[in-house]
Amino acid sequence: ATCMAPDPQGTRPGKYLGGHCSLENIGEAYAKIRRWFPRERIVTIVQLKETIEWLEEATASETACQRVAGKASVLKALRSRLANVRTACAQLLAEGGADYDFSAVSPSTVCRVIEGDPSHPGAKVVPRHGVSHVMLIINTHGNCHPATPDADPEDPTARDEWYFHMPYPVADAEAERYSGIPYCGFTEDGGGPERVIMGHPRHRFRLYWIMLFQSFHTVLERTPHRRIVAVYQACLSGGAASFMDMASFQKYCGVERVWPIYLMVTSGKYESSTATFLPLWLRALDEALATRPTATLGDIYAEAEARYWAENKGLLKHNASFASTATGRNPLTLGSIRGIPGRFLPRLGPATAAWVTMER
Repeated sequence: ATCMAPDPQGTRPGKYLGGHCSLENIGEAYAKIRRWFPRERIVTIVQLKETIEWLEEATASETACQRVAGKASVLKALRSRLANVRTACAQLLAEGGADYDFSAVSPSTVCRVIEGDPSHPGAKVVPRHGVSHVMLIINTHGNCHPATPDADPEDPTARDEWYFHMPYPVADAEAERYSGIPYCGFTEDGGGPERVIMGHPRHRFRLYWIMLFQSFHTVLERTPHRRIVAVYQACLSGGAASFMDMASFQKYCGVERVWPIYLMVTSGKYESSTATFLPLWLRALDEALATRPTATLGDIYAEAEARYWAENKGLLKHNASFASTATGRNPLTLGSIRGIPGRFLPRLGPATAAWVTMER
C-alpha cells in the first residue's frame, strides 16, 4: 500500500509508493475511455509521475532500494511494478500524464473539479455550464469511523462516517470543507482526531462521503439537468453512497426522486472490495458504445454485474453462506456490488460521460 510518511522503525526516510493500489486500474480505464472521448474532456487526479519517479529512484540499485524503500529485497518486485505501471499507463503518459499529480491529489481537488471551481486560474475542472453528463470514477482505499468518540460499536443505531483515503491533505485555505463533518470519532490508534500528519490534522487527508454529496448538490442546484454517473471502487464504498438510501436525504433533498444520478459501489457499507468490478463495467460500457447506443446505464450495469458474479462464483457462494452477517458492522461477506439509480437511467449517446474524473 502507499504510505506518505517514514516508517516507525526508521528504515525508510520518506514515503513508500511501491504498492500503489490504483495506478494500473486508472491507466487502463483512461485508455478505454479515450476511445470515445477527447483528452480535453477527461480530468485525471492520480499520483502517476510522483510514483514513477519514486520507483525509478528506488530501483536504480540495491543500495538505492535499501535507502528509498527500506529494504533491498524488494528490488525485483519494484522493478516489475515500474514496468507494469509504464505499460498500463502508456497512453496517459504519452498524452501528458495526470492533470493533477503530487500534492494536488487531495480531497479538495476532487471537490473543486466536480464543482467547476474557477478559483485556481488555469486549473482543469468540469465547466460550470454546457456539460450534460459527468462520469466520476473513484479508485482508492475506503474506510469509516464512528461519528462521535464515545459511540458504542455494538449499538446498531450509532452513526458512522465513511471516507476515501487521499495521499495529500486539504490546505488550510480550504479547511472549511470539513465544517459540520463529525470527524472526531476516529480514535482507533489512540492518537485522537487532531493528530498531525505531514503538518496537517489527519482528517484533512479524507474525502468524506458528505463532501461528495455537497459537491453533487452544488452542481445539481446550478445545473439540475446534468446527469452524473459515478463508480466508487473502494472498500466500504457502499457507505459512501448512504445519501442515496437515507430517509432524511430522500425526504429533504429528493435524491431518489429528482436527482439525475446513477451511482455504483463495489462493496457493502462495511465490506472489503475485490477491486475487479471497474474493468468489467468499462468493458460493458465500451461494447455498448460500439454496438448498442440505445442501451441504458441500467443495461450496462446488469451486463457488468452478470460478468462479475460469473467470474467470482466462489465469492458468490461464500456470500450466500454468510448472508446473515451482511448488514452488521463486521460482515463476513465482501465485494457486494450494487447499482443505485436516481431519477432516471439516461440512454447512451454522443454526449454521455462528456467529462470524466478519475481518482488516485
